[in-house]
Amino acid sequence: MEQKIRKNNTLNWIKGFEINRKIPIGPQIYNLLREAIVSLKLIPGEPISEKIICEELGYSRTPIREAVIKLEDEGLIEVFPQKGTYISKISVEGVLESQFIRETMECAIINYVVNNGTVKLFDKISLILKKYNKALEKKDYNDLFILDEKFHRQLADFCYKKRLWKMINLVKPDMDRLRLMALKSPTRPFEVIKEHEHIFNAIVSKDEKKADEAIKYHLRYIFKEINETKKMNPEYFTK
Repeated sequence: MEQKIRKNNTLNWIKGFEINRKIPIGPQIYNLLREAIVSLKLIPGEPISEKIICEELGYSRTPIREAVIKLEDEGLIEVFPQKGTYISKISVEGVLESQFIRETMECAIINYVVNNGTVKLFDKISLILKKYNKALEKKDYNDLFILDEKFHRQLADFCYKKRLWKMINLVKPDMDRLRLMALKSPTRPFEVIKEHEHIFNAIVSKDEKKADEAIKYHLRYIFKEINETKKMNPEYFTK
């Protein structure tokens, strides 16, 4: 099993990772693994080995085990006794649940921003949109995804910076994996920037109704992405 994992998984997701000696290693390994799963550097259904990760990072098994347990609780890793540890496949039910929670929270965020938004916030959002347009030219899908996240996080942080985005981010890993796959379609990245611009314009003009309609349209596009992405990569989804 270990040889198969070592052969199939080149562990490129670990390359470039630098440990910060000033903070505990456990959370760093958790964040490293979680980012690798959500960004599809570790693909759904892929086996992973705690032993090999320990060897690559040069750390004991304890912090890796703790990170795996936490990710298992989040539904991103599955551990089968006597069989091995695997990256969880994408759950359509999980995506639908994430969409429901996210729409509920982000509609409230948009409502707050429409009524309380500042020029400083608008300048920050405008800069994100400009960077997204530049990333479109390079077709850097990971960068596009990161900027998409920054757009939504900037709005959430304007409302409450301590926990709001963390709560949203915690419930949407299956959705994020699906969104990243969908971004690789020829048209979706261009549609995303248009949707973001519609949201932004409605916020700046303080049109609460249009802003609500724009964010709902944007977040509900995931329903279409589920069917299209599942057709392209059925092996990445639970049955």
